[in-house]
Amino acid sequence: MAADKKRFADLTDNDIGRIIEEKDVANTKRSTENIIRLFRKYLLEKGKGADFESVENSELEANLSRFHAEARS
Repeated sequence: MAADKKRFADLTDNDIGRIIEEKDVANTKRSTENIIRLFRKYLLEKGKGADFESVENSELEANLSRFHAEARS
């Protein structure tokens, strides 16, 4: 018979916290990338150009406000 190997690991609270944090970080990164891609598409559709990183803060704020109001799920 094969050597007894536990099916479930023995994890410390720190191990569990690290796993959860890494998962949350990956999900946040993916969500951020998706919303940036969607915002760029919105800007292009509205004829504003997708390079939002170089616009003035007031213009970015206005575009984000309109994006939030006009976005459809």
